[in-house]
Amino acid sequence: MVARDVMEADLCVASPDDRLADVARVLDEHPHSMLPVVDENGRLVGVLSELDLLGFVLPASVEDVDSLRFLPESYRLRALGQEESRDVRVGEVMQTENLLTVSEDEPIGQVALMMVKGRRSHIMVVTEGELVGQVNREALVRELVHPSLGVGDSL
Repeated sequence: MVARDVMEADLCVASPDDRLADVARVLDEHPHSMLPVVDENGRLVGVLSELDLLGFVLPASVEDVDSLRFLPESYRLRALGQEESRDVRVGEVMQTENLLTVSEDEPIGQVALMMVKGRRSHIMVVTEGELVGQVNREALVRELVHPSLGVGDSL
């Protein structure tokens, strides 16, 4: 079994130019905790997660700003008012580094290993840089863990 067999192909995606506030609303209604971000050609350029949204608002919510040094540079020390924050674009906050991607033909055992080692809940599936789907943790648990543990077998 390969990534193509378990991937979600009908994805909700964001653009780097989308307003963060609009995408946060979509993410709130989305069944997953992140959205892939693609350019006008459908090429994967980043991801935006609920953690990115939390990191974005932390500087305004935490009194001891020095305690935020662990945050990526894009999160830090924003001196934005509420109105200005609403106009921030996804491209200013999204993750662009260390994106884990696989091809459609990647064996699901390898995808699971990457997911565990990278501590991710989703891995993007790309073909020549274009996003074609994503494999989520639930699909891998269903295909790899449940059969191993006899989940779903009748007693």
